[in-house]
Amino acid sequence: MTDYAAQGKTRPNNVVDLGHCKNHQSYYTALSRSASAAGTMLVQAFSAKKITGGISGYLRQEFRELEILNTITKKAYEGRLPESVKGRLRNVIIRAYQRSSDYLKEGDQEWHPAIRWRPQETQVQEAGQDGFWSETLNSTMAVSSIEQTKKTKNMIPLKLTMSNPSKKGKEKEKNTAQFPQPKKMKCSSHSAVGIGPLGLKWDSRNYSCGYDSLFTILYNIWSDDVSSASRDISSCSNFMDILCDKFREMERGSLTFENARDHVRSILHNHNAKVFPMGHAGLVVSSLIKRIMGSTTYGSVVSVCDICRHVLSVSLQGRHTLIPDDDEETNNVACLLGAEGAPRVTCRKCSSVASVTRNAYLDDIPPIIAFETNASPSIQVQLSHNSGSRTYKLRGLIYYEDFHFVSRIVDNSGQVWFHDGITTKSYCEWERTINLSSETQWMRTADSRDLIYCIYALSE
Repeated sequence: MTDYAAQGKTRPNNVVDLGHCKNHQSYYTALSRSASAAGTMLVQAFSAKKITGGISGYLRQEFRELEILNTITKKAYEGRLPESVKGRLRNVIIRAYQRSSDYLKEGDQEWHPAIRWRPQETQVQEAGQDGFWSETLNSTMAVSSIEQTKKTKNMIPLKLTMSNPSKKGKEKEKNTAQFPQPKKMKCSSHSAVGIGPLGLKWDSRNYSCGYDSLFTILYNIWSDDVSSASRDISSCSNFMDILCDKFREMERGSLTFENARDHVRSILHNHNAKVFPMGHAGLVVSSLIKRIMGSTTYGSVVSVCDICRHVLSVSLQGRHTLIPDDDEETNNVACLLGAEGAPRVTCRKCSSVASVTRNAYLDDIPPIIAFETNASPSIQVQLSHNSGSRTYKLRGLIYYEDFHFVSRIVDNSGQVWFHDGITTKSYCEWERTINLSSETQWMRTADSRDLIYCIYALSE
C-alpha cells in the first residue's frame, strides 16, 4: 500500500520499501506505522539525504511566516502591535510587520536555528499583483469562483432533464443529491480569546498545589499593571514583597515561575516548617493567604438585627482576609456585604430568626482581598470607605478536595480560565466569559472540588 493508505494504521509486522519515498514525510508515515523496531523490515537501501538534508525551502518559509503571524497575534492581543501593521490578508500583514521597528529590533533571535534567515536570503517579499496581495483582486477571484460554480450547477440538471423528459421529477431529485449543502464550520469560542494566563506546574516531590493555586492568581493580577501592582500589592506583607520581586525577575527572563514559587516557599518553610512543610505533606491554604496577604485589620462588617436592633461588629481580620463569624449560617460573599439583600439568621441577643442587615466598612483600602466562602461568588463587591465607595472585581477562585487545590483565574476582560498544576501545568484552560449580569452558581465547584476562597482586586 502507499504511505497515504497506511496513515492511521498500526502494524505489528511492517514491511517497508523506502526506496521510492519522495520526501521525509513519506519516510515518517511508513516507519511510524510499526508497532516495534523488531517488527520492521526494510526491503532495500534508501537515500539518507531525504531525512538528514534539512527541510525544504518552502517548508522553512512556511514555518517562518507562522512564527511572524504568532508574534503579530500575541502583540495584537497584548495591545503592543505597532499601528503601521495593518491588513486582512496574510502576505500583506506579514510584510507590514517585517517593515516595522519591532521586527527590525527583534528579528529571528527567538526562532529555532533551523528556520532562521540565512545571509543570502531576502526576508521581505515584494508586493505582487495577485490575490495574495490585492484585496480587490482577491474578492474578485472569490466572486468569479462562486459564479462559475453556480453556472456549472445550472447547466448539468438542464442537460440531464432534457435527455429524458418522462423522468423529469426523478432526475431532478437525483441531481439535487449530486450537490449537497455545504457543512457548517465548527469553531471554538476559545479561538477568539487569545493567549491564556501563565500557570504553575505541580511539584510531585514537594506537593505544591496550594502555592500553585494562589500564586497563579496573584501573578496574573500583578502582571495586569506591573508598575502600580508592584507598588501597591508588594506593600501587603514582607512575603508578598519577596514574591513580587520574583515576579519582576520572571519578567526579565532570569527566573521561571516554578523557581519563583520554590524560592518563596523555602523562605516560608524556614519561617515556620510546621505550617509550611516540604515533601508529601498538606498545606492549610488560609495560613498561606494570611502570611502572603498580611495580618492587619483593615475594616469591619456591622450586622443589625431587624427585630431587636442588636448590633454586632465583626472585624475584617488579616490585612486582606475576611474571616466569617463561625456562628453565622451563611458566608455568602454578597450577603456578607449586604449586596444581595438580608439573609435570615438567628440573632444572638433575642434568639429569633430574623433578617440581619449587614454592611462592610473599610478603615484602609487594600489592593487585594481574599474572602473565605463556599457560596456563589459575586462578580464584584462594593465596600464603604470615608472617602467613598470602593469596587473590587473577582479575579480568582481557589478550590479544594481530595488533598488537592485547583483554581480559576478571571482576567480584566471577564474571561474565566481553569488551572490545575497537574493537568494544565503551566497553561490555563479557557472556560467562558462573564459580566455583572452572569449567574455564578457554576463557580461553586471546579473539577468536582468545592470553592473555598475568592480573591478580589481593587478596581480603579
